[in-house]
Amino acid sequence: MYAFKFRPIVRVLQLRSLITSFDVVRPKGYFFSGEMHNFWEAVCVAEGTATATADGRVYTLKSGDLLFHKPMEFHRIGAAEDKPVRLLILSFEADGEIMDRFQNGLFKLDRFKLYRFTALCHHAETVIRTNRETDGQKYALESTRTAAEFEQFMLDVLKDRSQKTHEDARYADTYREIVEFMEAHCHENLSVSAIAKGCNLSASNLKRVFKIFCDRGVIEYHNSLRIRKAMELLQKGQTAAVVSDALGFSDVSYFYVAFKRETGLTPRGYIRNLQDST
Repeated sequence: MYAFKFRPIVRVLQLRSLITSFDVVRPKGYFFSGEMHNFWEAVCVAEGTATATADGRVYTLKSGDLLFHKPMEFHRIGAAEDKPVRLLILSFEADGEIMDRFQNGLFKLDRFKLYRFTALCHHAETVIRTNRETDGQKYALESTRTAAEFEQFMLDVLKDRSQKTHEDARYADTYREIVEFMEAHCHENLSVSAIAKGCNLSASNLKRVFKIFCDRGVIEYHNSLRIRKAMELLQKGQTAAVVSDALGFSDVSYFYVAFKRETGLTPRGYIRNLQDST
């Protein structure tokens, strides 16, 4: 009898869930105030020009530019010119060994890939709007098709990646230096004056530059970086008390309050969620 060999299938990328999907036109002068969340988001300019902020990086996005925001990355976007901009936005959960290659990822889509991403967003919107309880078969078919389209699209995008540099907009370099300073000092409970001194700026200039690219206050943003670092330490098995002390929080009780305000979970609840997902 012939001995068949069974080759296991390796999945380097899997779509786990869809959260939002939009194909929208925003008017001239539009600016989204910015957000940070624990899932991925892909933003593509279909028509027009947009300015996007991703942590300390600033980009000018033109038609076909596709930007990925990794989980817990502060981001905001707005129309860059005195005319409307059409945006395709898809937020999702995905895992696999190649997902780290999309971190800080900016890709240039040709006309065909832009068409594919547009269709992907529309199919994702169908999945999101379908009631799983009352129309289970349609939901299963649409979600399966969308997952296959998503995974193939992501793999194809990586084949011809075209990385762009950050935009040399006025004050963009200064903003990036501010964020990098805060990232390097996320273990400290810094004041505005301390951050300004570390960046060789006055406090007023620090706030003025920061406001151009981020709708969060300087200290609010710095605290969000500290919480992001706390999440990394908790994942590595550190206790809340140890993490609180390592990141310069005044006491563990305040750390709990700050962590829940940023993530919606207590450190204990965050750890429990990690354990349940493994």
